[in-house]
Amino acid sequence: MGEKLIEVEAWTAQFADAQRDWVRVVRAEHAFEQQVVDRWRSKFDEWRTDAAALRAAGQWYSGPTDFMGVLWLGQDEVRNCRVLAWLMDPAGAHGLGDAVLRGVSAAAPLDVVADSADGRVTVSTEQVMGGTRADIVVRSGSGTLVIEAKVNAGESEGQTGGYQERWGESATFLFLTRDGSPPSADDRARWRTLRWIDVAAMIDGALEVGNPNAPGRGVAEGFRDAVRNHLRPPSGAVQPQQSDPDERGGEFGDE
Repeated sequence: MGEKLIEVEAWTAQFADAQRDWVRVVRAEHAFEQQVVDRWRSKFDEWRTDAAALRAAGQWYSGPTDFMGVLWLGQDEVRNCRVLAWLMDPAGAHGLGDAVLRGVSAAAPLDVVADSADGRVTVSTEQVMGGTRADIVVRSGSGTLVIEAKVNAGESEGQTGGYQERWGESATFLFLTRDGSPPSADDRARWRTLRWIDVAAMIDGALEVGNPNAPGRGVAEGFRDAVRNHLRPPSGAVQPQQSDPDERGGEFGDE
């Protein structure tokens, strides 16, 4: 009996030793983990300080990078058309002359070179004719160009067909969209298409030869960037095939 008591006491002592050892192990592990946490906290504080310094120096930024985006107008159809019409005005303070006008008109196609040189071209927006409202209208001695622009909204029923009826046979029509899709008008042979991203390329080309000291040049540069940022073709859009209108009865053929 005495031997068993001694054995129990020995086991009890061993368990106590093991418990103390375990507590030391756990405490050491927690201390190590705390060291890791403290080290990471210090590192995060260092990064936070670096980030604050970069922001203060203007080297860490986010958000819109063009004036249309800052104004939340990047995909506003009316405002984008107003800026484009301004760029198409040869007398605009952008200093690009008639370069953008000639580029857009050539896509129609409408030859305005001679009329532009004589000052016989006017560009206006939101023009009403017989219940229709055209986004941009170019009037010249060579004819009238009616531009219907779309950003995200689709055509209203009979919209482009109504333009043809109201503006008459002498008008030329251009459908300006993000992806170059055709209008719904039955007589699509009278319509040509143009993408907003192609307009950005026209502006880019005009900037290369325009007046570098024009007071509105920065606006032209900003709008080019805005078009590329906000009006590029939707993901998955297929670039429209180019064709000879004379061979097909118009860009879309006779249907």
